[in-house]
Amino acid sequence: MQLLYRYLFQVDFTGPLPLTRQGNRYIICFIDHYSKWLEAIAVPNQIAELAAKALFSCVISRYGVPSKIISDQGTQFESLLFHHMCQMLGCEKLRTTPYHPATNGLVERANKSMKELLRTCVNEFGNDWDEKLDLVLYALRSAKHESTHFSPAKIVLGQDIKLPVDLELPLITSQRSQRENYHVFVNDLILNLQNICKVSDEHLNSSQRKLKCTYDKKRYEIHHAVGDHVLLMNREGSKMEKKFEGPFVVTDANHPVYKIAEMFYPNKPTKKVNHNLLYPCRGHDSEPKDQLNRSYTTEDQAKNEKLSPPELEKPSCTPEPQVRRSRRDFKKSVRNYFHTSSP
Repeated sequence: MQLLYRYLFQVDFTGPLPLTRQGNRYIICFIDHYSKWLEAIAVPNQIAELAAKALFSCVISRYGVPSKIISDQGTQFESLLFHHMCQMLGCEKLRTTPYHPATNGLVERANKSMKELLRTCVNEFGNDWDEKLDLVLYALRSAKHESTHFSPAKIVLGQDIKLPVDLELPLITSQRSQRENYHVFVNDLILNLQNICKVSDEHLNSSQRKLKCTYDKKRYEIHHAVGDHVLLMNREGSKMEKKFEGPFVVTDANHPVYKIAEMFYPNKPTKKVNHNLLYPCRGHDSEPKDQLNRSYTTEDQAKNEKLSPPELEKPSCTPEPQVRRSRRDFKKSVRNYFHTSSP
């Protein structure tokens, strides 16, 4: 059985964090998609030069060139330097669609776990987190992962990382020191790795099926065709801004990823987005952009209420003032009605 771990890495920056005494403010993380092995290094900023240097020092120099690297569309990962480095080494560079972090969810979850652990061991000012980063990595690499049922160290190294509690178990240490035949030890290690990978594959497949079942229960999926008019969810705006942008026209449909272009500004570059951010546009095709969220006119109200416009235009005889009644007045009127109608 061929060992297939360390074939795909996900990368992401986390921060900004409190400025440390060494001048660091961000963490760049690399996580192996198969073994969940995490590599991280503290950096002062998010420039492309540091991202490329971290890729070589944290991943390539230790584990070799991965077959694929997945990142978001940050400028540091979309730079020519990072792309040329991956191309030169023969590593395929993949990217997520905008505002769809689920594609890079493994490293996003690792960032969250790492920050939670750092929060428990930093000083009162929080400016020594870069000094505690190796301690957090040690804990995450030696902890059993929920998906694989193994620690990342057991999958990568063939055995768990020695913990302080192992010093209280001299029996295991003595058994290891008695190995005189190194060929037997290497063969046992390879066999152990093969068994670990086989069991880990079974647990990973089971975990992925459960996650897919849970995701499909809440999934609301619409297939769009080329030429359809859609609205794009606004993930950048504040709470007071409009929830959707558009309308847009679908120019290329490759579900679940679509290319869209603005309907009234065709000279603008197209966008590549995930289907979760698109919603069918049911407005008029000839409406200008600022009229999409306009209020209903009299004719619109007539269409919704299945009334004809002439019927609405009839003059009414001394219309009664519309008074908003409170809940107490409503209860009082109901009580009086039943009292008067009872014999």
